[in-house]
Amino acid sequence: MKIIDFNRYTLDMLKIIFLTFASKPTGPGKYGGIQSAAKRLASQADATGQFISSIVVGWDDIEKFMNTNSIPIPADPHMYLFTPLLPRMAISGYFGQADIYFYAGAGCEIVNNRFAKADFKKMIKNVNKEGIYAEGTRYKDVSWCKYELIKLLNSPDSHLDSGQAQATFFLISNNPKNANRVNNLIDEWVSLALCSSGFYFGDLYDTKKQSELFISPRYDQSLFSLLLKKHKFRIFREKRRGFGKVQNLRGSNTFLYTSRNRTGASRLPKYINNTSIGFLTMMIRPILTFHDFLSDKYGIRNQYKDFDPRTIAGESGWQQN
Repeated sequence: MKIIDFNRYTLDMLKIIFLTFASKPTGPGKYGGIQSAAKRLASQADATGQFISSIVVGWDDIEKFMNTNSIPIPADPHMYLFTPLLPRMAISGYFGQADIYFYAGAGCEIVNNRFAKADFKKMIKNVNKEGIYAEGTRYKDVSWCKYELIKLLNSPDSHLDSGQAQATFFLISNNPKNANRVNNLIDEWVSLALCSSGFYFGDLYDTKKQSELFISPRYDQSLFSLLLKKHKFRIFREKRRGFGKVQNLRGSNTFLYTSRNRTGASRLPKYINNTSIGFLTMMIRPILTFHDFLSDKYGIRNQYKDFDPRTIAGESGWQQN
């Protein structure tokens, strides 16, 4: 398959592959329904008509790629090790040649109406320009990255005080103008996930060295976020949230829900794919944005206000979260 000339293209000409992951090295039994969830999400992706293929990746694919490329497989691989490996596999052509690869975790859901597709096209334009498309969260990296990783990457305060990019979904472009930056980030992401027996990827940390604002490491996401900032990729504003009456309405004009539906049945309301509902959401967006502001200020964020992990781990020593 010939990749498009990015200097002369329209969105309809782009070849886009959708990827999700179906199993984890600890075994699908522990995460009941994850395989059926991945099949559900791939089916939702197919229904949009935006992808040349929707692929459900399994751990056997990860092992095959690692063996073929002489990448050592850890004796006890971290359950999120697949996340940095998927973009490396994609760019190398493991899933077939495409212009753009769209990854989303199996718990996500896809909306299929006119306004959601407009949101999708905006993401495609942005990833073609930037090389990687990722959205930030409301939570700062200082709270979700352990000191050992911060020190290794020499991350400045400006990186730590900004919102963490999420690894729940992201897009990777094959546009040659960004190839070096994209490959450098992916290579470093994979390397950090595997080095020191996965230390920078895992739960082990020295409680005495952590910031007072530190809560817990976010594994693949912590690395991904700090690396995006290190390599000076743009992190886009978060537009996708989980379920809830207001969020369901808000989400009717966004392409993807970053939810945790680990079942084969969609939890989206039936009206979500209605274009008229998407139009209504556009009209009342200022009200929903104000709701998000109140939620951020007085809702979810406050549950961590008085949380100090050292009260659980003790005042010294190492913590296995």
